[in-house]
Amino acid sequence: MDIQRASTPDEADRFAFEAGRTVIEQAKGMLMLVYGIGEQQAFELLRSCSQHINVRVRELAQRILTELPTAGGQAAKAPLRVDLNRILSGRSPQPDQ
Repeated sequence: MDIQRASTPDEADRFAFEAGRTVIEQAKGMLMLVYGIGEQQAFELLRSCSQHINVRVRELAQRILTELPTAGGQAAKAPLRVDLNRILSGRSPQPDQ
């Protein structure tokens, strides 16, 4: 669905909901990969952390997608886990030294 084609408030709301859900699903996938957990556990972790740092689940998920560097493979999991732990705890990225 194209945002420009969302002509009614219901369509715009549905588009926003779907976009938010997509962000959450992608963040859950990252949690599942990095921590080796299941889908339900990933959502519970995301929800719990969002409550702990007082941000919406969607906003925390967006931070994960924005701030977590994209990398693949087993060797990348440890650095990703450090960054993911930082994001989930609500800390900002450290400036480059």
